[in-house]
Amino acid sequence: MSMGIVNPGSREFKADLKPDCATRVEDVVLNRRDDATEELLEVAAKSRATQAPKDRSLEWRQWP
Repeated sequence: MSMGIVNPGSREFKADLKPDCATRVEDVVLNRRDDATEELLEVAAKSRATQAPKDRSLEWRQWP
């Protein structure tokens, strides 16, 4: 990929990440480990399991 489109409003900063998650992201981006992707997916799955479910209301999509 030579260019990506980023929504600055949804961007996360490295300083806001938990240290374990930041290390896993760096491992993937810098290709430091052969199993970096799998490790990051495990951290993401654990994080997802501990978060409260979001309100997935689609009312904002309704035409007036």
